[in-house]
Amino acid sequence: MEVAIILGAIIQVVTLIVFFVMARNVSKIKNTLIQINRIHNIACQEDENTGMNTEGLSEGLLVVELKTEKQMRLGKRLDNGKYECSMGGNYVGTFSDYELMEFDEWVKNVYKK
Repeated sequence: MEVAIILGAIIQVVTLIVFFVMARNVSKIKNTLIQINRIHNIACQEDENTGMNTEGLSEGLLVVELKTEKQMRLGKRLDNGKYECSMGGNYVGTFSDYELMEFDEWVKNVYKK
């Protein structure tokens, strides 16, 4: 009888740990779905005549990298279509459209306190 109680308690603890691990992955899944939706929206906004992306991210705009949720300033757009980004005046890296989101849009759609 005691063995059954101990075994039941162990199973409950393991189940609780699995639940917490899965709950942490929900945030990653949400960010991935937002990125997929953003890529889809960018593809839908392509100008049929030129094939160019009409969504304009302007230099100096405050953006958020979706993977790490870092806030950065958008730099110039490079020939490969990626943007240089900086944080506090320091170069952070180059990022594609689908990796970034305007800060105001991110606050409204993603960031929840």
